[in-house]
Amino acid sequence: MRIRSAAFLLGLAPTLLAAQTVVVRAADATTHAALGGALVSLQDEAGKRIARVLADERGRGAVTAPAPGRYRIRVDAIGYQGRSSEPVALAVGATVERRFELDPAPLNLNELVVASSRPAQCSIDEAAGTVAARLWDEARKALTSAEITRTTRSTELELRTFERRLDVRGRVVGETSQVRRGPSTRPFVATNADSLHRFGYVQHRFDGTWFHAPDAELLLGEQFLGDHCFRPADLDPKTAARIGLEFAPTKDREVPEVHGTLWLDARTLELRTMEFGYTGYELPSGTVGVGGRLEFLRLPNGGWIVTRWEIRMPVIGSRRLMAGRADSLMGYREAGGSAVPASLATARSLTTGVTGIVFDSLRGRPLAGAIVSMEEGTRADTTDDAGRFLIESPGTGEYLLTVDHPSLRLRGLDPIRVGARLVRGTIDTANVAVEGAAATLRRLCRVDRLDPRLALLLIAGIDSGSNRPLPAATVRVRTSSPFLIGQSAAAARGGAARMRVTAGSRGTEWETGQIDGKGAVACGIPRDAPLEVDVLLPGGTRLARHLDPDTASIRELVIRHPD
Repeated sequence: MRIRSAAFLLGLAPTLLAAQTVVVRAADATTHAALGGALVSLQDEAGKRIARVLADERGRGAVTAPAPGRYRIRVDAIGYQGRSSEPVALAVGATVERRFELDPAPLNLNELVVASSRPAQCSIDEAAGTVAARLWDEARKALTSAEITRTTRSTELELRTFERRLDVRGRVVGETSQVRRGPSTRPFVATNADSLHRFGYVQHRFDGTWFHAPDAELLLGEQFLGDHCFRPADLDPKTAARIGLEFAPTKDREVPEVHGTLWLDARTLELRTMEFGYTGYELPSGTVGVGGRLEFLRLPNGGWIVTRWEIRMPVIGSRRLMAGRADSLMGYREAGGSAVPASLATARSLTTGVTGIVFDSLRGRPLAGAIVSMEEGTRADTTDDAGRFLIESPGTGEYLLTVDHPSLRLRGLDPIRVGARLVRGTIDTANVAVEGAAATLRRLCRVDRLDPRLALLLIAGIDSGSNRPLPAATVRVRTSSPFLIGQSAAAARGGAARMRVTAGSRGTEWETGQIDGKGAVACGIPRDAPLEVDVLLPGGTRLARHLDPDTASIRELVIRHPD
């Protein structure tokens, strides 16, 4: 078997060695500088393209003909007027070198202003000489270069990808992410062009409603060009550094479609971004920001990549109405990421995240041990003794932070939620303050202040294993001090806990109904008096605690079971 393989390879060797090659050097006709990234094509005499490559950073590109014959050489570069050679004869095994100097071809902005008021071009390949056709030609060069880079060049990239879930206000509540290194690849793969032509870019499937996005390969396809019209975007003083080519579906399209803008650098005409949204589909009320964005980057070696991408889709549910059912916005899904050459990844890996301090206003000090989480706990940090936290994230946008601590449940509070805005390479600050004594008394006891001789007692039962509240329980608090029975009863009646207060020969007793998972509240216990606390669990288990006298106006007791 090995002998056969060797013979087979030897049989191919003369053919490989006899390849016909054209080596092209592309340069600027004015400055004579190398045109890295120029598109070098080989065409037969009928004008059919046989092969195409990208010139390297020295402006050098080599294309190989499949057989001897006569061929034309074509060189194009972004921002330049392309050139084609006369037919060149390529003999067996021959190597031909040619130098092409291209003239710069800047865009006349005055012509762009006039063209933006004209009707859109719905057959862009037949609109030669128009501004829309010129802009598309420049964008197409970059899109083609990106496809050539992806399929023929082995560029080591650091890829960061993410998927997010957002609430209806656009705040991130869940995220998964991945970091890996590998060759250049598509950030995402568009659905089959024929399927998009027939059924549109919003399609209902058994597993939900899917919003599809165009990628570079799809944009270059005949199907996309046939389904869309193009026109120069209006110039905006705020975007003087860029010029745009808008695309929208033709009038005969009766399925959900995409529309958007390809944005080019006004000076170099290099493609910078593509933004797109959806049309021809009725979104639920309140839906905003649906669509996507791609950013393009020219590499030092002349290649092109999609360096950043992001797509947002609504999550649509159904709600019942008197006359039937209607779609309703349930939130959003986002997917995206970034890609940079591995050699530049370290230099560009600036930290993105949020930091802050959680302060306990009731105690007048930082709250240590609080769990601050992002994306439903997938990223979290615990506050230190100074109440400080730091959470890093690969994503950007509006996030929702959740702050939790056992003392919050003790005080009848839900976990605290605050928003944070993450911007690439920066650390946002989100400080959190837990309510103080006055707010606590108003919420729990319906008073602004207690009698100086009374105190507020907060009691919570916590399961030691799960750190979650114990099941429903009865709480009793007893003291041998009977001297404030009237005031204690008045405070209890005003409190949200609705404790029953009774007095006897051995002192005063407070009793709640059941702990509701957030703790029990006694609004009128005497200060500076010993207390006996019993927590009665379902099934008859009794947890007893003794509290020594204390002059504090607000006291807290956490009972863990089992100890």
